[in-house]
Amino acid sequence: MNADNEPLDRVAGDSRTQVSHGGAKSVNYVFGTELVEWCSARPNALTLIFDQSYSRGNEKRDMQRKLAFFEEHGVHGFAYSSHATLLLLCRDAALIKKARASLLEVSGLPPSRLVGRSKT
Repeated sequence: MNADNEPLDRVAGDSRTQVSHGGAKSVNYVFGTELVEWCSARPNALTLIFDQSYSRGNEKRDMQRKLAFFEEHGVHGFAYSSHATLLLLCRDAALIKKARASLLEVSGLPPSRLVGRSKT
């Protein structure tokens, strides 16, 4: 949440991942805390999420903020940045690193399409 106690994500479409609870339409969301719970329950599994919660022009920044939230909760991951954004999350940092390397190796995607958490 930001300083005004609002969700970090903007609403866009019907498929959204928010990192905070609240709001009348919460049944349309998978919340960040829920994803942390899912990843915790399956620590050696990869969790793939289709995520439409990014506003045009701020996608990379918003992805990095979301990934930072997950990192703070012990969940590692990266985002595939495209017209259909995907998040890949896991408790196991080594497994995420291996998945990223494998995806780049077999897909031919440029590394810039896979967004990680900002280190700043």
